[in-house]
Formats: sequence, C-alpha cells, structure tokens
Amino acid sequence: MRNDSRSKVLVVDDDDVVRELCVQSLNRFGYSAVPASSGEKAIELVAHDGFAVVLLDIMMPGLNGIEALKQIKTIRPEVRVLMITGYGSIDSSVEAMSNGASDYILKPFKLEELVLRVRRCLDEQNAQAKLSALSEEVNALMVGTIRALVKAVEAKSVYTRGHSDRVSRYALEITNYYPLADEQHKETLRRIIVLSGLLHDIGKIALPDSILNAPCKVGDKEWEMIKKHPVIGAKILAGIAPLKEALPGIVYHHCHFNNPDAPNCYPRGKSGQRIPVQARIISVADTFDALTSTRPYRRAVDKHKAAQIIEAEAGRQFDPEAVKAFLHAFEICFAMWAIGRE
Repeated sequence: MRNDSRSKVLVVDDDDVVRELCVQSLNRFGYSAVPASSGEKAIELVAHDGFAVVLLDIMMPGLNGIEALKQIKTIRPEVRVLMITGYGSIDSSVEAMSNGASDYILKPFKLEELVLRVRRCLDEQNAQAKLSALSEEVNALMVGTIRALVKAVEAKSVYTRGHSDRVSRYALEITNYYPLADEQHKETLRRIIVLSGLLHDIGKIALPDSILNAPCKVGDKEWEMIKKHPVIGAKILAGIAPLKEALPGIVYHHCHFNNPDAPNCYPRGKSGQRIPVQARIISVADTFDALTSTRPYRRAVDKHKAAQIIEAEAGRQFDPEAVKAFLHAFEICFAMWAIGRE
C-alpha cells in the first residue's frame, strides 16, 4: 500500500500502550499510522495533514473523543473516523455515530479486527470518491443535455439565440446580492437559478416558428399560445428528477409581484412572496435581456433605460428586493450582455 494520504491513519488515544500497539499493527499491514496522545493534538494534526482515517478514543482527558470528532468533521468532512470505546460507553458510541463517525470498535479488541475496520473505512471512502466522480460525470452530462435542449429551442428563432444562457448568468449575479438568511440557502438558490434560468423558455419548443419569428406583435390567439410556454416547459421536464427543483422558476417567471391582473402576467394565481424566489429573480433577468435585445417589432433599448424601466416596476411587476439586487449587479450584468454579443 502506498504511503500517501489515502493510506494515512491517525491513532488518537491517551493510553500509551494501546496507541503504540495500534500504530505498529497498522504499519505492519502497510498503512502509514501516526500517533496522537490527545484530542487537542489530533485536531492540530488533522488541520495540517491529510488523513484518510482517524482512530479516535472516546474517553480521554481534556478534549474528549466526541468533541474532537465534531471538530475533525468540521475541518475535514471527508475523513472517516473510527471510534474506540469501552463496554460502558455504548451511549457515547451512538452519539458519535450521530455526529459523523463511520464506525466504532469495542475495547478490548483484537488488532486483526482493528485492521479490518480501518480497511472497511478506506473501502467506503474509495467507493464514495468513485460515486462522487460518477455523480460529477452525470451532472456534466445533464448540463450538456440541458444546453443542447436550449439551443434546439433558440435555433427556432434568430432573435432569441443566447437569451437563456444570458438570463441564467444575469440571474446568478442578482442572486449574489439578494438578501437570504444564510450562505447555505444562497448556495442552494444559486444552483437552482442556473438550471431555472437555462430552462425558463424550454416550453417554447412547442410553439410554431411562425409565432416565434413573427415580424410584428402577435394577435390574441397567438398570445394565448405563448402564455402557455412556462407550464408546457414544466410538463416537459416534470419526469426528470434532478430538474425538479428548477420547475417553480420555469412556471412562474412571468408572474407579477403585485400586479396579477396585468395582461402579460401568467399563469395567474400567485403574487408577492407566494411566487418562488427563483422565479422573482429570473423575471428581472429575463426582462433586462428582453429590453436590451432587438426584436422584429422593436429595437433594443439602452442599458440605462432598461434599468430605469425595471426600477420603476419595483413593487408592481417585480420583487423590490430582486430589483435592488439587480441594480447592485447592473454593471456586471451589462458586461455579460456585451460579451454575449461579441
């Protein structure tokens, strides 16, 4: 076994005899074992060195095993932790498992059993790494498929090429300035925004080219068909589990924040905070790109004029917080707009 981070084991026990026996046994089987006599020392070593497995005694003076475990998992979430416990501390073992420990072994134990438990931890870690790599491949494939679908839709109209990609990028920048409770929530929203932004117009694949490329504003019948594209898009994607969280942004991105009776508000039934936040953000990004893009029936407006129009609709068509975030991100959005047309 190579002496790299994938075979490094940290043995943490205040009992000198147990600690040294574990280290010697693991080294004999090809692992690279490092001793530590306290929880405090273990934290220091984990923070500055790569370990695949930490063998951690629960009952230690100073920083006990449970507290050391919590800190280790905070510093290195990927590290597998194998707890050492006595028969009288089974409850502590359960607590350890609930805090991220991979397994526990009862004292007194056979060294052969210890080696097998460490090997199992490493096998699980390797399997997780392979699963993560596969997940990344699948995710890349999914994103590639999404972009291909978007291009198929936008190929139907010369006037909307690049629109969905720009909306996704604008919306992501707006999200960076949108007020949310915590960074974890914002990171989740960023992921959803990218998908929703790319796919917000996917339902237009069902519209005839004659409508998408109409040289003037369409009639009432055609307009009613256009208004169905958010719901059609959601139906197309409904059976794809990884895209489930993107559907609300697709369905409701044309809803108005506080003007539900407006003729260009669809589908009806949601307003204010009941509109999913991703849809409120995409609505602003979508409008900015539409206003600054030439259409068969009108020319693009200046970027500052577009921003003024959006700002004037804060609290009516648009979520005021999304408008504020857009104004903060305005110059970045315009830079993206310019690059997207080079």
